[in-house]
Amino acid sequence: GYGHPSRPGGGSYTPQGQADLMIGFIAALGLDEPLVVGHSWGSLLSMALAVDPRRPVRGAVLMSGYYYPQDRSDVFVMGLPSAPVVGPALVWTLGLPTMRRMQPKLLDRMFAPRPTPERFLARYPFAYAERPWQMSAAAAELAVMSDAAGDLMPRYASCAVPLALLHGAQDKALDPDLHSQRLADEVSGASVAILPGLGHMIHYFAHDEILSAIDETMVRARPPASSALGRAAE
Repeated sequence: GYGHPSRPGGGSYTPQGQADLMIGFIAALGLDEPLVVGHSWGSLLSMALAVDPRRPVRGAVLMSGYYYPQDRSDVFVMGLPSAPVVGPALVWTLGLPTMRRMQPKLLDRMFAPRPTPERFLARYPFAYAERPWQMSAAAAELAVMSDAAGDLMPRYASCAVPLALLHGAQDKALDPDLHSQRLADEVSGASVAILPGLGHMIHYFAHDEILSAIDETMVRARPPASSALGRAAE
């Protein structure tokens, strides 16, 4: 989405649609039930993989995730660039100046209560994010987020792979109690860590906690099916 390849038209880019793409990608690479790690919208995609009956992954570490439908005016406004007719007109006219005006406030909200890291400001490809087709793609993903969470909700309780959830206690974008804590309460055996002093972008600060969650989830995960079959043959 933020590089040079364009997004093919006609596909489904809902979390489940992208999970289907990821399952094909995993198979094409010959990966053996990898652990998946997702952040924010990517956590909903990762959750779609975790509850998929094909069992493509052996576990998931989910950070700052969105898992339950919410009526949010900010999501509606930011999803407008994906709307038919009006969307293309917005991104090709008002999109760039609007994005540049909104960026400082968005970054403050995402990183609060911490300051935006200097390395982010120096290295993030702002010019890529400001392209009209990129704004349309990002808006389209925001627009389907609530419905997608509603579609996945009935499958959460049946999740058969270990989950580790991490969320900043002061996340201004997604309330940890409404999402990560609620999901942990619903999924048997899921672990949850609400991290004090951190907001939405915990992956810039909570490196030790994230690595520990990955290690612990790998320990809790069942062996890959091929390994189990190999041992049985031996």
